[in-house]
Amino acid sequence: MFSKLKTRYIAYIVVVFVLLTTLIVQLYSLNIRHAEEYTSQVSTNNEKTVSVKGARGSIMDKNGVLLAYDVSSYDVQFYKDPAENASSDRAFYTDVIQKTIELIESKGGEIIDTFMIRRGEDGTFSYDIDDSITGEARENRINNWCENMQISKVKDAEGNSVYPDPENIYYDLRTRYRIPESMAYEDAVKLLSIWQEVQLMTYRSYIPVTIAYNVNFETVSEIETRANELKGMQIEESSTRVYPKKTVAAHIVGYMGRMVSEEEIEEKEAQGYSQDDLVGKVGIEATMEEYLTGNSKEHQGKKVLEVDSAGTVVRQVSYTPPTPGNKVVLTIDYQLQELLERTLAENIQTVYAEQQDMYNNADPEQRKEYDEILAKRSTKTINYVQSGACIVMEVKTGKVLALVSSPSYDPNLFTGGISEEDFKMLNEDPAKPLFNNAISSVSTPGSIFKLCTALAGLMEEEITLTGPKGIINDEGPYTKHLQEGATIVGHIPSCWTKYPQNHAHNQDVVAALKNSCNYYFYEVAYRLGNDRLNEWADKLGLTSKTGIELTGEVAGRVGNKNVLYDPSKDIDDQVTYKPLLVYNKLVGQLRDYGTERGVTYTDDQVKAAATRIMQTAGEKGLVIGKEIRQILSEELDIPENVSSSRGWSNEIVNTVREVVWTDNDTIVQGIGSEPTQLSPIAVARYLCAIVNGGKVFQPHIVEKIVDNEGNVVKTFEPTVVTDLQIPEEYTNAIMEGMDQVVSAEDGTASQAFGNFKYRDILAGKTGTGVVSDIDIEDNVWLCLVAPKDDPEIAVVCFLPHGFSDSKAYPTAKAAIQYYFDQKNAPAETEPQASPEGGLLE
Repeated sequence: MFSKLKTRYIAYIVVVFVLLTTLIVQLYSLNIRHAEEYTSQVSTNNEKTVSVKGARGSIMDKNGVLLAYDVSSYDVQFYKDPAENASSDRAFYTDVIQKTIELIESKGGEIIDTFMIRRGEDGTFSYDIDDSITGEARENRINNWCENMQISKVKDAEGNSVYPDPENIYYDLRTRYRIPESMAYEDAVKLLSIWQEVQLMTYRSYIPVTIAYNVNFETVSEIETRANELKGMQIEESSTRVYPKKTVAAHIVGYMGRMVSEEEIEEKEAQGYSQDDLVGKVGIEATMEEYLTGNSKEHQGKKVLEVDSAGTVVRQVSYTPPTPGNKVVLTIDYQLQELLERTLAENIQTVYAEQQDMYNNADPEQRKEYDEILAKRSTKTINYVQSGACIVMEVKTGKVLALVSSPSYDPNLFTGGISEEDFKMLNEDPAKPLFNNAISSVSTPGSIFKLCTALAGLMEEEITLTGPKGIINDEGPYTKHLQEGATIVGHIPSCWTKYPQNHAHNQDVVAALKNSCNYYFYEVAYRLGNDRLNEWADKLGLTSKTGIELTGEVAGRVGNKNVLYDPSKDIDDQVTYKPLLVYNKLVGQLRDYGTERGVTYTDDQVKAAATRIMQTAGEKGLVIGKEIRQILSEELDIPENVSSSRGWSNEIVNTVREVVWTDNDTIVQGIGSEPTQLSPIAVARYLCAIVNGGKVFQPHIVEKIVDNEGNVVKTFEPTVVTDLQIPEEYTNAIMEGMDQVVSAEDGTASQAFGNFKYRDILAGKTGTGVVSDIDIEDNVWLCLVAPKDDPEIAVVCFLPHGFSDSKAYPTAKAAIQYYFDQKNAPAETEPQASPEGGLLE
């Protein structure tokens, strides 16, 4: 028996020994051989990577003067321990947040304002979503927000599961985050903005949320001093965008703001941005975003954080610094830009005062005429000059040396988010300081368009430099396009000077340009026809965007049949306002006819008849009484004999005549009349092409992109869109006419430049665009090139409602004098840009 027990005991000991040996081997394998592997896995499972964004690149002028750059700043961030989710924890954190808000605001700082729900002035609650986001996109944004905020659905009247209305959500969230009932809405919404950001970051709870940007050092010191009391609050070094030159070049540089549209957010997030990152909204900040940004993946650094199972950060494992964005070097000369902005603003103020004096002190007959015109229109006051533009461009490259729009604004107002008061002030200013007059406005050009008409006539051989075909006799009123014996209706085109005393006869193109003879260019336009005149305007770039690297550019247009009225488009989609005016007048007439007959027409009936009449007129070029009578019969059940006997068909023909293109419209396009509308930037490019032999450039306002180490990333070389190859003799003839505008004793601009330092090297063309029956409201254009023997720069000045071309001379003179004074000055050592945006000696 004992022998059997002994045998079993030995076997038991052997089994235990084998098991212990196996266990030791496994433990050795786990702790020694695979220690590094398992340690790596454990570390990886508890490590989170946080992207670190780089600073934004700077913007500077051609000489290195800083126009925009980032400076170090401090943000206040809030980190909530993700393990602390009890109601008591939320009450504790709400108290901490409230104390921090009071601290920040007492030191002059501002709290983020991002809460999705807003209470209006009438006390109703709604979602704070940009009006441009509508339909399904709007619904998706609301649903996503509610889901992320963990809003519970409720049953509506039909039993469907829906999210509560905004007011109920607001009060539910106040309860969830233990916000005292006694707290005012204005204070509660600040707390809710911060809690919203925390909730939306739940999936990345190890990342703090920013609750205040760019706080002062006093705020930083107090938050750090009260660290034990203000649990979760911390200071993070950041950067703030600074525009050191304030209003100078604001329309060029632009400003930054938050992303709004779903498409933009999605696009930028794919590039590495976060939804709350700022991006360029207008100007160079917007168009050069891809180069300036430090937010994209290629510029990002990273922090590797170790977090525990609850998501709490334990320590920082590693740090890779980001790289800053690239620098953008512009073609503009800051000193020239600043000079012209100052001069143009003074110029506008002077003209404004002169116009007021002209109206207030007009002789009784003139004043009566003005007041009668004002009484008949919706705008009861004179449109005095309030704004303007000036562009200086290199003739042989298309580089922009200055691009001025007045009035300007301070882009620093937008840093960190513009206040409602400031935005309202800018938006409601009648002079529209946010609007870039240099590239976003189009207006009637007047006589500066005669350069296009002259070139088109020469290139199409409708006029010549020598021989009978090159001479046109000014006969005063232009009636050549009228059929013999035709009844003259309305205004007959004629020259701008008194006939025949002040008219020059037997003019060639040089004399016609010098005298700005309307009759001459009526005749050239008539010979060309509207299609060929439009074709040359297109070739010279007047009817297309130039492609300059700025936001908000609009294309001009030259009058033609479809510009006046396009029957293939709805009345609300027409290029000009005139078709709508004619349509509304026509609708009123048709209603009156129904009243006379004792019939009440529906809106659909009247609109159908008016639309059909206008489309018929537009398609056929005009309508006759028979066609009108037939439409009235079919659409409004008016017998044809009734509309004929009462003269209604003739009245309608006279009404729709205004949207029917005629030869009369063609000839007045030769002098740049309505509906021709051009932008200053397109005029500058066109002027360069006229005098450089036909090279139509894409204007550039960016010179190059430079990385943080000084390497050139990209250079913006002169870009020729098309080369018209204008014969030299044509260019010389046009230049001679422009020369005499300035130099000849009776040239249209000769008196203004009589004692000017650089008069002898100038050539130019003036223009007055008629925009109403009140001459004080006329547009002013002035085009200059210099030196006339071999043009280097073109200067274009534009004063909407500036009255007379002579009013723009001070700004143009300032541009010319600066350029040639600098060119003729002794060579100096090139200055270096200082960090503050000035110049170092």
